[in-house]
Amino acid sequence: MTTCKCTALIITSVAGMSGFAPMLQSAPSVTLTSTLVSDHLFRGQRLGGFSFQPAIHLNGGDSVAGISASIPVDGESADRPDPEIDLYASRTFALHTSWRLTPGFTLYAYPDASARSGYDRAIFEPNLALSYTIPGVRLTSTYYYDLTRKGPILELAAAIALPLKKFGTELDLAASVGEYRLRDAFKNATPTKRLSGNYWTLGASVPFQITSTSSIRIGVSHSAGFNSLIQQGATVRTGNPLAARRVVAQLGYSLSF
Repeated sequence: MTTCKCTALIITSVAGMSGFAPMLQSAPSVTLTSTLVSDHLFRGQRLGGFSFQPAIHLNGGDSVAGISASIPVDGESADRPDPEIDLYASRTFALHTSWRLTPGFTLYAYPDASARSGYDRAIFEPNLALSYTIPGVRLTSTYYYDLTRKGPILELAAAIALPLKKFGTELDLAASVGEYRLRDAFKNATPTKRLSGNYWTLGASVPFQITSTSSIRIGVSHSAGFNSLIQQGATVRTGNPLAARRVVAQLGYSLSF
């Protein structure tokens, strides 16, 4: 995929976000992020190698929306659905002092998927998250439903921020575990192919403030996909070739205004 084509797709997606304007406050805060990752892993599946991941995030109080992308730096691969551009939005409702309910959605777009057998060009997932927060710790349970590949994803996550006062920053720790069950996971497969599996991720990162509006973040995570199996019709189940275990390094720069 050429740089011009990818840039055009991102610009088009940004223009499309104008449709979410009513969800946001009149003057939402904007954060631009550029991140380099040693591998692009998602739900225990390796969707790309060394990648550049730009993002635009709009925060309008209880409502957020954004666009993110993952562009392979080490070249595209015929056995992976890269590159990727995602559009997301959500709104949070306070149920109690510590409880929050957040409905939202994500649209995953794979512009080059038409050239690769088995991958959809777009995947749409509405989701509903319930979170509980105590000082410094957030616990979240999220139910996703993949309308394109017809199946649920359930994920449990925890995040905690530990102050590092000596260095004027904090250590952000995160963990998640999930399960997916997709009944029609591969495009144009007859009979349909089912994909199921589990995954977990452990991560740590440290932000460093450069100016009042900019910062860098250094992080590392360990992700693994397991029990990930593909079955077509009544045939014997086979392993998912994208399921992987990887340690991923991340370096990001953020600018807010």
